[in-house]
Amino acid sequence: IFARNPDRLKFTSLTTEDGLPSEDIRAIIQDHLGLMWFGTGAEGVFKYDGYRFTSYNYDPLDPRSLSTNSVEILYEDHANTLWIGTTGGGLNKFEREKERFVRYLNDPDQSNSLPHNNIKAMYEDNTGTMWVSSNGGLSKFNREDGSFFTYQHNPDDPNSLSGNSIRTIYEDKEKGLLWLGTRRNGITVYDR
Repeated sequence: IFARNPDRLKFTSLTTEDGLPSEDIRAIIQDHLGLMWFGTGAEGVFKYDGYRFTSYNYDPLDPRSLSTNSVEILYEDHANTLWIGTTGGGLNKFEREKERFVRYLNDPDQSNSLPHNNIKAMYEDNTGTMWVSSNGGLSKFNREDGSFFTYQHNPDDPNSLSGNSIRTIYEDKEKGLLWLGTRRNGITVYDR
């Protein structure tokens, strides 16, 4: 249809001239309120209400600001909480009422912290469990206490992850298996 009627296609662009804070967009999501959220490579995250943009950026003097301006992934869970996965700044939870962030970062002295600050994927399964992947493996995130239980590749265990850099997570509808797409290590299927 489109090949015969190319005049029917119409694209509209939003640029910095329209108020767009950055043209390096890495992630997009529409939240439960209908707001559009955009994650950028170096300018943080911003929301768009159809008329104007609101920016959220890293502020070194504010521990409740976004942890870094390099955003890789945006995710909204079943409770309508917005999560921001970053490169180098770990995981951020947006507190809508207060317009601020809670940071979850790697702490080498804490075994139950985020294993790595480069977030690659997030997924909430059908039981409500939040899964977060980073360059440090696959983590089951306990939203109640902010702890992470992490699964990692073990070369001596053929039943471990095939690699620690998981780029995508998907749960199949038939068996509830988690399918994990890795960087350079194929697919791992996790049967809980």
